[in-house]
Amino acid sequence: MSRGRDKKVFSYAELMAHVERLNEREMSRNPEAQRGLTSDYKGDDPFRCNARTRAGHPCKAVALAGGRCKWHGGLSTGPRTPEGKARSAMNLHKARILRAASKLLDEHASHGGSPAKTLVGKSRH
Repeated sequence: MSRGRDKKVFSYAELMAHVERLNEREMSRNPEAQRGLTSDYKGDDPFRCNARTRAGHPCKAVALAGGRCKWHGGLSTGPRTPEGKARSAMNLHKARILRAASKLLDEHASHGGSPAKTLVGKSRH
């Protein structure tokens, strides 16, 4: 008496159809598989970022022109020209003004005031 299942002989076409079904199931479950990557990716694809992540694995994101992805491209070195430095200083000045105005609006609104009165000037309560 046989204790296991009866062995079935598969044709090549049946075997390939089964493999295809398994691949489709893996693709639906694993986003890395959808991008054509396997879980044992070694970081040897020249079109991938391949930067070491905090987990110690190579980054699997698509590389941009500099060879790294948008997350591992490195920080900006800042403006170099006098025009760029002036533009940067002007943007910083605008950002500080907008932040102060936003804080003022929030404070006034928390006390039940009107934002329009805050922008014109402080109300005389």
